[in-house]
Amino acid sequence: MNFTVTPVGVVRNDVKARAEMGLGGAPSVIEIAPRYRKALEKLGEQSHVWVLGCLHRADRSVLQARPRKVSASLGLRGVFAMRSPDRPNPIALSCVRLLKVKGCRLYVDALDMIDGTPVADIKPYSVGIDCVPAAHQPDYSRKYSLLNDAQLAVTLGRVLKNNFLHLRHAHKVAGALVFKYVRASGRAPSVQSGKLAVRGSLEIAQAVGVLFGFCCRVSRKAAIASLTVSGKRKTTVSCSGKEASAFAALAKL
Repeated sequence: MNFTVTPVGVVRNDVKARAEMGLGGAPSVIEIAPRYRKALEKLGEQSHVWVLGCLHRADRSVLQARPRKVSASLGLRGVFAMRSPDRPNPIALSCVRLLKVKGCRLYVDALDMIDGTPVADIKPYSVGIDCVPAAHQPDYSRKYSLLNDAQLAVTLGRVLKNNFLHLRHAHKVAGALVFKYVRASGRAPSVQSGKLAVRGSLEIAQAVGVLFGFCCRVSRKAAIASLTVSGKRKTTVSCSGKEASAFAALAKL
């Protein structure tokens, strides 16, 4: 059965080519066609929305691909098991923070669709339904270790922004600690990493726990925060205020 999708709008940003799009997406404006203006009623009450885009420059013949933005050395995966833009039906799904709605324009913080991408639909994000904390995914340890510094910082920063709408200094310290942990250990922040202990404030510990996906133990408050992961190998990293600021700049927080 064939069906036709009529775009309801178009993406506008400074990214003109697929190769220029970073892992974290780009600040964008979604221009909705005036005839759909009534469909935007009350949308501004949402903090986040799902954007469904039609990737108009995709190769529909591709069934397997590598995450080349990370490293071409990674193995082939079926496109249904990854978010490659090349796929039989190139429909993009992106959850973004809605900054404001002005007329028929939606201003969003970071959308991974290039300028001119047709938008098929907009849907509200539901905290209770769309968030699945118990979900499982493959071990991305190697993927994290292959990310360059900017990609890794942006990836961690996005997780922080998704969990804390208003980022504080403690969240940036947590991001810097986990950034240094990945670089020192070559492992991804995951439950499989081992037991966590954070030397610092409760707020820092909570943010580290978010990045690792589970709770960690707080040793005590300290002027210089540190993170210790104990498992088959023990890794300890520390973070100064200067390093936290450097991480925030790299992560574009």
